[in-house]
Amino acid sequence: MAAEFGHLARRAAAILCLLIFNVPPSDSRAQARISGGTGACISRERDALLSFKAGLLDPAGRPSSWQGEDCCRWKGVRCSNRTGHVVKLDLRNTNDDYNSNLILSSDEMSPSLAALQQLRYLDLSVNDFNNSNIPVSMGSLKNLRYLNLSSSVFGGKIPSQLGNLSNLEYLDVSWNRFGDLHTVDLAWLSHLSSLSNLDMSYVSLRDVRGWVHIVNMLASLKMLRLVGCDLYQYSVCYFKNQTSHNLKSLIYHPTHLTRHSSTTGFGTSRALRSFTYDLAAGMDLPLKNWSALTSLSHLNLSYNNLSGAIPSGPQQQALDNQVEIYIGNPNLCGYPLTKNCSTSTSGADQGVGHEDAEHVVPLYFGMSIGFLVGLWAVFCTMLTRRAWAIAYYQIIDKLYDEVYVRVAIGWSRLTTKKTHDNSRRSPRHNPYN
Repeated sequence: MAAEFGHLARRAAAILCLLIFNVPPSDSRAQARISGGTGACISRERDALLSFKAGLLDPAGRPSSWQGEDCCRWKGVRCSNRTGHVVKLDLRNTNDDYNSNLILSSDEMSPSLAALQQLRYLDLSVNDFNNSNIPVSMGSLKNLRYLNLSSSVFGGKIPSQLGNLSNLEYLDVSWNRFGDLHTVDLAWLSHLSSLSNLDMSYVSLRDVRGWVHIVNMLASLKMLRLVGCDLYQYSVCYFKNQTSHNLKSLIYHPTHLTRHSSTTGFGTSRALRSFTYDLAAGMDLPLKNWSALTSLSHLNLSYNNLSGAIPSGPQQQALDNQVEIYIGNPNLCGYPLTKNCSTSTSGADQGVGHEDAEHVVPLYFGMSIGFLVGLWAVFCTMLTRRAWAIAYYQIIDKLYDEVYVRVAIGWSRLTTKKTHDNSRRSPRHNPYN
């Protein structure tokens, strides 16, 4: 009986082995699992990568090395070990040589990357895409967490479809200045609720209205870089809502400044840890509210020609490289600089006097113009209206007579009173002496 039972068990084990090793996988996921979890490439995603590659010139031979059936082994491509889907595409040019850039061979980039629906990481930075538009199809990559299109000569308008990337945490479209990248509306940005890092340096935001309000809606934002965006300085003081509580690094370079520009609103951003400010030479920056930034650990205000006293506060002691923070600002005074504010008061007063003098000249000029215009208006009226001239001179004569009479009477009373007082003070003459 036992022998018969063992015989049946061996037959069952043999049948099970045949089922496991001979049944073909029904889909790519099963194939990936059977292959030992190496992330075997899915055919439609491989075709999408090859279609994207076909539109590029590749002097450095990066995508040109894409050979074989398994795209998961291609340079710059990474697949999920579990599903086999492409989850990362990194084509960043890491060489300093411009000749290593990928170059777009046509006017438009292939939309084939939209087939990579499980893509989480996409880096096409430091390449030459020939002033082409950012593909609208990128807005369909809804699993994307990281998108870097910086320094790649993209041009035209940023597509609002990027607002569909609700899972996006990192967005960098900076330094496409040679491609004239711009946008007229940032409403799409408010949909990126997971965004923590945003760099739009040298993207023209000249025509954008309400950009500060939109950025303040990004509750997860921790790093914001807006260098050379044609923004107006006065708007910066309103960074004090949701974003202010989470923002840890802010790099801002206003291009339209006034001497009395202010950034006092940054004082409410208690989570701010890194701040870099770029000013044109000769501008003053109020610092009085910055002492409230209790979480600030890195500050760079060098070579901005700032003036005034450096504010004191509990965070001052925690700042890194305290002296280097203020290099290139000869008009600043106070700790940690060796320049005492009391010795610089006279210089500050001179500066105020010089600034007041700048306003006095236009004032006098305006008064002179007004006087001449009024005088000629009266004079011309007298020439054309004889009756008015006669009445005017009669009034002047009456006023003159009235003033003359009052002055004469007053003078007479004064002299009479003086004579009377003198006579009372002088002693009477005694004829018997």
